[in-house]
Amino acid sequence: GYKAILKDEKNITLSSEISQIFFINKATGKPISISVQPNKSYAADGVKTLVDGIQNKMGMPKSAQFLGFWGDDVDVIIDMQEEMNVDSILLHSFEQKASWIYRPKSVKFMVGKNEKEFVELNEETKISGATNLIYTQKVEKSARFIKISIKNMGIIPENNPGAGNNAWIFLDEIEVK
Repeated sequence: GYKAILKDEKNITLSSEISQIFFINKATGKPISISVQPNKSYAADGVKTLVDGIQNKMGMPKSAQFLGFWGDDVDVIIDMQEEMNVDSILLHSFEQKASWIYRPKSVKFMVGKNEKEFVELNEETKISGATNLIYTQKVEKSARFIKISIKNMGIIPENNPGAGNNAWIFLDEIEVK
């Protein structure tokens, strides 16, 4: 975390302390690319939001920390900048059906020695959490590039909030351990 004093334009102290916890991991700050840009309503700081070390623990009140995709599938590639041992990859997502935000239809994790050729990981992906979801993929391989393919559920089915409309996917942090 960090501490800072916030002052207004007249140098009057507004707050003596703010804090932010950072979850630093092997992917933090690494170059990252994305196949489709997030919706402008939920674009946060762009794709670097996924590797900024900040995890959303508050849900919709902090929705500016998510990247939101409306009806789109998303591929993310992280360049680890050097080949290294990767034990696991975690993708943080969010689900709140009342707001038309649904969990991805599928999440596939891949690793590669270059940014063109990837090997899909066969280990079962574990999903934990109720609304703040974490997709965990065991890797135990050496890799320089990591690719995650996230499929949107598509049209929201009948008898669900938002039925007949595109579903949102909300993505948060990607961790590499």
